[in-house]
Amino acid sequence: MTKRARVVVYLKGDVAAVSAAYRQISWVTTPIDGLLSAELLCNAEDDSRFAVLSEWASLQAFRDWQNGPDHQGNPSAVRPFQDRSQGPHYAVYEVD
Repeated sequence: MTKRARVVVYLKGDVAAVSAAYRQISWVTTPIDGLLSAELLCNAEDDSRFAVLSEWASLQAFRDWQNGPDHQGNPSAVRPFQDRSQGPHYAVYEVD
C-alpha cells in the first residue's frame, strides 16, 4: 500500500505579503500530478509565522515534482519568506 505524504514549508513575514506570494504559487492555480491539496496556515500565536501544508498521493509523487522542471526551473514566490530560523525550512512526512 502506498502511503500519502505531507509536506510542511515554514514561512515568516508580513501577513499581506506572504498571503499574496502564496496565491502566486503555480500549483495553487494549476493542477500538479499527485498533489491532493495545499493550504496556507497562519500561526495562531504569532501572526508573522506561516506554514504551507500540502498533501501528496505518495512520497514518490512529491519527489517527482520536487526534482522535475516545474519546480526546479521556477523559483517559488514564497521563497523570500522561507523561515530557516529553527532549522530546515521544510519537512516531509509520510502518513502512517
